[in-house]
Amino acid sequence: MQSAIVCCEQYRDVHYRPIEFNDPQRIAVGAEGDPVRRFAEGISYFAAFDLPVYERAYELRIVSEPVGDQLFIPTVVLLDDNYREIHRIEPDVFEYSNGVLKHAFFINYDQREASYLIVYARKDDSGNAMNAVSVAAATIPITGKPFVFYYTHHREVTSTIRTAPGGRLEVTATLYAPRIVGQDNAKDADGPKVSGKASEPR
Repeated sequence: MQSAIVCCEQYRDVHYRPIEFNDPQRIAVGAEGDPVRRFAEGISYFAAFDLPVYERAYELRIVSEPVGDQLFIPTVVLLDDNYREIHRIEPDVFEYSNGVLKHAFFINYDQREASYLIVYARKDDSGNAMNAVSVAAATIPITGKPFVFYYTHHREVTSTIRTAPGGRLEVTATLYAPRIVGQDNAKDADGPKVSGKASEPR
């Protein structure tokens, strides 16, 4: 990172990758030659996305995939169309499962002004060792003639991973389409409500 080019003092100077609904965007963060930006916590690699135009509520899902034993720990910033910060999602809401960090949240009517998405790893979240707990499942066949039964055993697995300034991200936008009894694919214009920090449907 020391040789990376510091760019984009203003959010409006950032290059934003467009996101379309149901079209996952996979991007490598921190590849050789990638620029860095000076955030409040220090200089970091980042990914930037142009969000879809708001029509009705939709879900944003962010997944951070490991590169070897290193994992990018995301901090998420939402900006309005004037590049002003309107919402922030801290790393501690991301869930570690099956080797990846993931978090899904809704953009509903209350957040309709969200136009841009910035994902970066804070300087303090890079270069550290952390223990991550995930659940592993194993299915065992049990024979009892003339039948075969399958027993699934779940156990917690603790892995030691290193946090990294870069990694692989996948960002997906999906329109919210709840099913209501008696109606197929009924649409809720407002979508689920979300809290200020964790963004879960109520």
